[in-house]
Amino acid sequence: MSAKFVDRSAVIGTAALTTEQAQQLRERATAGAKKSALAREFGISRETVYSHLRPAAATG
Repeated sequence: MSAKFVDRSAVIGTAALTTEQAQQLRERATAGAKKSALAREFGISRETVYSHLRPAAATG
């Protein structure tokens, strides 16, 4: 039996951000916007906000 890839975003309802949205999120966070407010606005969790703010996410 082989392992199958499962798209977890469909299972748990997380929203992916476009490259443009991710850039907007980073700019607003840098300007001082609250992470919880950004999460609500973009329809993502605070953890996802923080993952977009990590240095590796900014480059790729």
